[in-house]
Amino acid sequence: MNAPIVKKLNVPRDKRLRIIYDTKPVVQNDSRPNFFPANASRVDTDNNYVTNPLPGNKDVAILGMSIDTTLQVIRTADNIDPVKIINALKHASVKIQLDQDNKQMLLGRLGDFFNFKTTSYHATASEGASNAQVLHEAIEMRSNGVIRFADPFQVGAGQVFNVTIQFADASVFPTAAHWDTAGYGRLNLVTQLFIAE
Repeated sequence: MNAPIVKKLNVPRDKRLRIIYDTKPVVQNDSRPNFFPANASRVDTDNNYVTNPLPGNKDVAILGMSIDTTLQVIRTADNIDPVKIINALKHASVKIQLDQDNKQMLLGRLGDFFNFKTTSYHATASEGASNAQVLHEAIEMRSNGVIRFADPFQVGAGQVFNVTIQFADASVFPTAAHWDTAGYGRLNLVTQLFIAE
């Protein structure tokens, strides 16, 4: 990582903390979800920012970031393989850039934001209709919560920022229809930025 990270968030006394978030689906063949596009969808459960660049005429500092999933447990279903999904998430990269991708502020691993060491794997077998053994897998994962950047990123008034996640192989992810058929929700990534303004 070219920007060191440490835990615990410290807000300067003369600033106020604002948390903005954006949500993107994890779906087949979308190898580079981009968070905080120019205009938000204005769906409260998906995001709470309005535009990028942020409104106002003041510089802000990005103090830290968290990344979490909308599903804490992923279970086996048709076209859903929890092990492949977790492995793809673990090996993804995270990037923050300014000025339409011309200035890289952070390049790290998605694993820095998740505690993959505490990932729980559960497997049970049952007998299928043809007397064959059917394996049922479930994986539980946990986020590390907010990660504070040792050197906050300064974002000027009117300056565009980009947060992207890059998957090496997005073909292992289910389609939106596969998630819907499974019936326990869709897998999304939620990125939060902790801003001092």
